[in-house]
Amino acid sequence: MGDILVSWINRLAVACIIVAAAVPVRAESPQPAADLTRLPLAALISQSEELGLPTKFLRDLPSDFVTVTFEDLHRWGAEYHPEEHHMILNRALSFNQAAGSLRPLTKMTTSEVGNLYHELYHAYMDYLETKPPDPSTDGGRLLAATQELQKCRYAEVKITPVLQRRTSTEVRYLSEREAWETQHETWGVFVQWAIWTKLELIASRGKPGLVTEGWLKRLKKADHDSILVGYYEPEDPHERKLAQKRYLAPAYRISPQEIHTIMVLLFGEPSDAADRAATAAQPASPKNAAVLPTCKQ
Repeated sequence: MGDILVSWINRLAVACIIVAAAVPVRAESPQPAADLTRLPLAALISQSEELGLPTKFLRDLPSDFVTVTFEDLHRWGAEYHPEEHHMILNRALSFNQAAGSLRPLTKMTTSEVGNLYHELYHAYMDYLETKPPDPSTDGGRLLAATQELQKCRYAEVKITPVLQRRTSTEVRYLSEREAWETQHETWGVFVQWAIWTKLELIASRGKPGLVTEGWLKRLKKADHDSILVGYYEPEDPHERKLAQKRYLAPAYRISPQEIHTIMVLLFGEPSDAADRAATAAQPASPKNAAVLPTCKQ
């Protein structure tokens, strides 16, 4: 009974993190309620290293690219608006909740750090899309991978209209914007989960690298439970009245190939560690596998 209870508690914690993730990143941007400030990237990198978190993509993000404001957010955990390179964070993430500067990562909860990394991922992809890097660089390869996936995996998907009935699915042919958002949110969910899980494993805190036996075990379970699914906000006003977000069906959860790409090109993990992560996300039975991309990454 104790093991069952712990299992349900863990699943509930993960579900809460995903539901509290970022607003669709191409939403209309409201007028900021506080003065704009810059991301303290140097401090974030230092603090992330102290916690053993990946910093590769943070080092590639210019400190003057993103502006930040803190607001009392109720609908979403955070927002990112690429048109203005503007990140809106919950006031709770600010120092003394004064909406002036970002709290140190060591003073945040594990879910708050995971949510922040979700937003930082959006900011980094915004930077790559705004100023495309050399195609031969890791950033260029990452950008190319996301653009291909938006066409070959996320243009036609299945969704779960009722989250409580995950075996009941419907086909959706997504617009370019919807496919763009779905791919980015699917990856953002994984980034958030990867960071949160790393910090939840107390024994691995402060040690470099994400991949440990405990982390891989949790990844395998997350894939089995189809937790790592993305979502999008429908463009159709009628459908949006029915659901503000549409969540992908379990078969369209993040694929092992995508996980490998994120681990190497975004997080900077060694290839062998990325291989182990991709293997952990392979289900025991092929019939339970995620729908694979039809294009080459």
